[in-house]
Amino acid sequence: MSDTPTDQTVASRRRRVPWWLWTLVAIGAVVGLVAAIGGFRDVPITALPEVQLGAAHVGSEVRTVVSRAYLSDTQPTNGREADAGSVYLIVEASAESMGDGPSLLDGDLIRVFAGKQVTPAVDPSHVLELRTGEPSEFLQPGVPVDLAWVWAVDTDSLSVGDEVFIGIFDEFAIYDHPIWGDDSFSRPTPVARVITSIASHETLAGTTP
Repeated sequence: MSDTPTDQTVASRRRRVPWWLWTLVAIGAVVGLVAAIGGFRDVPITALPEVQLGAAHVGSEVRTVVSRAYLSDTQPTNGREADAGSVYLIVEASAESMGDGPSLLDGDLIRVFAGKQVTPAVDPSHVLELRTGEPSEFLQPGVPVDLAWVWAVDTDSLSVGDEVFIGIFDEFAIYDHPIWGDDSFSRPTPVARVITSIASHETLAGTTP
């Protein structure tokens, strides 16, 4: 039997959301859009609850523990080198589906504000399983997995010690949609933030997430 989640199993991982919570989600989506276009210069990032590095954030779909952010010339585990003039910004975290079935949120779970290039509007180049170095496919319920979100950035855009704002995203089921019925979901929405400093890969040698 294939491990790939079916539409039914993916849908089952989300719980029913009352109308008033969906209104709050819509407001959060607007905040997310503002963030994507740089509007947090006017809307303070303190609008999002802060989670400490290493502490768990339990969302409607995924439990997330952000462990670190760092710069490296190579991708974790698989050792693939960055192109000339580029370096990898890597955010590592543990993630676990909280529903009854697999979650496909892993690719949209983490976004960052850092330097001049990387914002929540930019998808990571890769989302890798740290155990294998292979791309993450989905999150299993009850099985925490260590992941790395990888962005290729210009070498002069970020430095070790720079502050990085890590956004944790969530999404919510929409029920009774006039077209999609109970199979419609909100766009990924920022729900929490982690603020830390960028480390270098060398300073992390011998440490664990």
